[in-house]
Amino acid sequence: MSKPKPKSTVRISFTVIDESGEETLNRDFFVPFEKIKSARFPVLPDAAQDEAQKFHEAAVMMGCFGE
Repeated sequence: MSKPKPKSTVRISFTVIDESGEETLNRDFFVPFEKIKSARFPVLPDAAQDEAQKFHEAAVMMGCFGE
């Protein structure tokens, strides 16, 4: 009997770093490797793009990008 393959997961990290080099906001997003493998590069899977958009909106609302 063969062992089932472990499910590989890719971590995509979004980080905002301010002018002084400090991390002001970060979030990790996990995507099954199969979704990454089947995506057409350089485009991320839709779920990752949605997370990136949410992260950007949160960073703007928190003023992480300055004035």
